[in-house]
Amino acid sequence: MQEAAVLIRPEKLKEICASLLQAVSVSREDAETTADVTVCAELRGISSHGIARMPAYLKRIRMGLINARPEFKFYSKYGPIAVMDADNGLGQVAAFKAMEKAIALAGEAGVGLVGVRNSNHFGVAAYYAMQALPHDMIGIVITNASPAMAPFGGRKAFLGTNPMAVAIPGLGEDSIVVDMASSITARGKIRLCAAQGVELPAGWALDEEGNPTTDATKALKGTILPMGGPKGYALAVLIDLMAGMLTGGGYSVAIKELNDFSGPVNAGHLLMAIKIEAFMEAETFRRGVSDYIAALHEAPRAPSVQHIFAPGEIEQKLTRERLEKGIPLAKEQVDLLKKLAAEYGAAISLDF
Repeated sequence: MQEAAVLIRPEKLKEICASLLQAVSVSREDAETTADVTVCAELRGISSHGIARMPAYLKRIRMGLINARPEFKFYSKYGPIAVMDADNGLGQVAAFKAMEKAIALAGEAGVGLVGVRNSNHFGVAAYYAMQALPHDMIGIVITNASPAMAPFGGRKAFLGTNPMAVAIPGLGEDSIVVDMASSITARGKIRLCAAQGVELPAGWALDEEGNPTTDATKALKGTILPMGGPKGYALAVLIDLMAGMLTGGGYSVAIKELNDFSGPVNAGHLLMAIKIEAFMEAETFRRGVSDYIAALHEAPRAPSVQHIFAPGEIEQKLTRERLEKGIPLAKEQVDLLKKLAAEYGAAISLDF
C-alpha cells in the first residue's frame, strides 16, 4: 500500500530549500528567492519544476557550473529596454531581478523589456509573469531550454520545450495566468514518469528511432512532440530566437540540459511588463477582466463538464488550498530532502 503524503507548511518547505542552497554558498537573499520560486511550483501543482530540481541545482553549484555569487549587470541603449548578463547565476534570481527591472522601466515608459543571457533553468515561468500583477501591469515571460523536442517531422531533439507565461490582472484575486510549454508536455513531467515507472499518454513522445512511445525512459532518450504539431514547433522556434539569439544567450543545441554536467546551461530569457494605464484606466481594465472571467464561467458547458475554468484558475485554487492546509509531499520527496540535507550538510529540521 502506498504511504500517505506528508503535509508541510509552505514556509517550512521554503526554509528547507533556502537552507540547502545556503549550504552550497548561495547568499541568503538569493537562496530565499530561489526557494520561493521552488515552493510556488509545488503550490501550483507543478512538482516537475519544484523540489525535484533541487538535486541538479545543488550539484551544479558545487561543481562550479552555476555561479553561487553572481554579479548581475544591466546594459541599456534604449530607454525602456535592457539586457542583463546573469553571470551564470541561478536562473530564478536572474529572472526575478530582470522582471523587477522590467516593472521599473514600465513605470516610467509604459512598457519595460529585459533580455537575460548567460543564465540557467529558472523554474516555473508564471512566477515572474505574476510579479507584474500587483503593479497594475501585464507580465509576459519567455525562456528557451535544452533540446528536448524535434522540429516538426524530425526525430532528433533540436528545440527546448521553450515555455511562455502571461499574467493579466483582474479585480481582487482575479487574474488570467497562462503558463505553458511549446511542447505537448514539459520534460520534467517525462522525467517524473520515468522515475515513478509510469507510462506516458499516447502522442507525447518518440523514441530514438522516431517511433511513438509511451515508455518514459525511451522518451528521455528520444524526443517530446510539439504542442499542436507545427504550431507548437513554430512557437518553440520563435521563443528560441527571441529569448536566446536576440539576448545574446545560447539557443538550440548550445544549451545544456540541467542534468548534463559537462558545462553551464547558458539559457536566455525575455521578460516584459506592460503598464495598463498606458492604454486605459487600470481599474476599468481590471473590472473588465473580472467580468470576462465571470462570462467564461457562465459559457454553455458540454454535457460532462461541471465548471469552465479561466486560464490559471485551477492553479490559483490549488495554491489557496495548499497555503491553508499544507503542501503534500510523497515519501520519495521527503526522503530526497533528507538525503540532500545529509549530503550537503544543511542544518535543517525535517521533523514534519
